[in-house]
Amino acid sequence: MKPAPDALSAAGGRPTSVLAKLVGVGAIALGLTVLAKGLAFGRDVALSVVFGADVATDAFFVANMIPGILWAAFLATINVVVLPMYVEKRGQAPDVAGHFANEAVQTYLAVSLVIGLICVAFAAPIVRFTAPGASAETLALATQLTIIMAVGFPFSGYVAIQNSLQQAHGRFIGPLAVPVVNNIIAILGILAAAVLADIRIAVIAAVGAWVLQAPFQRFQNRTLYPTVPRVILTRQTVQR
Repeated sequence: MKPAPDALSAAGGRPTSVLAKLVGVGAIALGLTVLAKGLAFGRDVALSVVFGADVATDAFFVANMIPGILWAAFLATINVVVLPMYVEKRGQAPDVAGHFANEAVQTYLAVSLVIGLICVAFAAPIVRFTAPGASAETLALATQLTIIMAVGFPFSGYVAIQNSLQQAHGRFIGPLAVPVVNNIIAILGILAAAVLADIRIAVIAAVGAWVLQAPFQRFQNRTLYPTVPRVILTRQTVQR
């Protein structure tokens, strides 16, 4: 005769405990996702209310256009390429997975640095291509904002790869908390920009959020893989 479900729970039965953990983690994940979306909406509203439809707002969206699309496409490859490969390496041996993690981190840092440098070097042409009919003032400000945003590429890429490694180990809360923290800092940056009447402050705050997140995310992953204090990136790694 099988024990009743409540008997399993009282005896510490595994099915009930696993289900309770799943429900708990799911509830936290849902809450963080909703909170992040709400804060993102609040960030956009704050930007619209503070700056309205003027040169600063136009420059902000122009600066976000092409670099933002390219960067989003680049980061999307992490979950498509790196995550499955890392899971496969974990099935082989911990040291193999650790070596691959370091290779992946160095690869994405190198590529993000290249993308960032390209955006810095060609900020003005990119902005002119994106908004050929914009005023000279808008183009000049958008160029400055593009350069500031490009500085954050290596840090956001680093955070993204660290988040992917956490997800491979079944840790989802940390990655879901990243946009929450980023949006809070971004909103504070917008409010500071309103006081100082300079939208560049808002963009600097957004970049600063990624800078702050980078060491924190590595700290969370300190037990997942050891950092190799040397360059192990090779041509074969990039080709893979």
